[in-house]
Amino acid sequence: MPDSKDAQLHDVAILTRAVENVFRKLIRFLVGKISLVKLQEMTRVIYIQEAETFIKKEDNQEKISMTKLGVLTGLDTRTLSSVINSPAFSSSLSREHHFLKELTPTTAVVGVWTSEEPFFNSKMKRPRKLPVSGSHPSFESLVSATIRGRGITAASLLQRLTSSGATRIDEKSGKVTLIQESYLPKNINDYLGFIELGLTAVSSLIDTINYNLEALYQGEKRLYQRGAWTFNLPVANREEVRLRLDELLKKTEKDARDILKNYENNKVPGPHITSGVGMFYFEENPET
Repeated sequence: MPDSKDAQLHDVAILTRAVENVFRKLIRFLVGKISLVKLQEMTRVIYIQEAETFIKKEDNQEKISMTKLGVLTGLDTRTLSSVINSPAFSSSLSREHHFLKELTPTTAVVGVWTSEEPFFNSKMKRPRKLPVSGSHPSFESLVSATIRGRGITAASLLQRLTSSGATRIDEKSGKVTLIQESYLPKNINDYLGFIELGLTAVSSLIDTINYNLEALYQGEKRLYQRGAWTFNLPVANREEVRLRLDELLKKTEKDARDILKNYENNKVPGPHITSGVGMFYFEENPET
C-alpha cells in the first residue's frame, strides 16, 4: 500500500500532466502570435493578481501579506514589489469585469443586440433592424455602448459580422439586420473572429472547472460538465461522425437558446450574470 508521500507525488504528477497538456496546446496556438517574453510578462502579472485575490479571500482582509504572496508565487519580495508597482499591473487588467467583452468584441456586440433594449425589441422578442449610423439606436451606438476604451471601429465589426453571414445590410433602407444570433466566423479573412470564438469557449470552460472545484470543497451542487469521446475512431468513419454530431449540436444549440430566452430579462432589479452552455466537436490526431 503506497504511503502518504507516494500518494502526494502521484497527485502532483496527475496535476502536472494535465497542466502540461493544456499549456502545450495553448502555446502551440500562440506560437507566432505572441512572443515568449510577452507571454511571460502577462503570466507573471496575472499570477500575482490572482494570488492576491486568493489571499484576500482566505484571510478576509484587504491588506496583503507579502510573505504569503512570496510563498504562493515563489518570488522574492523585491521582484513582487517591482511587478506590483509596474504600470502593467494596475492598468492591463484593471477592469477585470470587462475583460471578456474586451477580448471578444464581436460576440459581445451580438450578445447585447439580442438581449438589451433599445437594440432588442422585447415585445417582438427579436433584435431590431438598426441604421448603420445616425440617431440612437444605431449600429454605431450599439458598438459604443458595448465596447469601451478600445481602438475598434463600428465599420470593422460590421464588416466581420457581414462576412461571417451574421448580419445583412439592406441597400435601400441602409439598415442592418441580425440574421444569425450566434457569431460564427466563416470567412478565412476573419482570422481574429476564429481566435476570439475559440478563446471564449476556453474561458467559459475554465469558469465551469473553477466553480466545480469550489463546489466540491464546499459540498455544493456542481455545474454540468461532461464529455463524450472515443479513443478508437477509424479515420474512415470520421466524416460521418462529424456530420451526425454536427446535426446533434445544432439542435442542442437551438434548444439551449430557447431556454435562455425564456428566462432572460434586463428589467428585473438586482444582479445579473452571464449564463450559457458551450458546444464543440473535437479531434486529437495521434501525431500531436
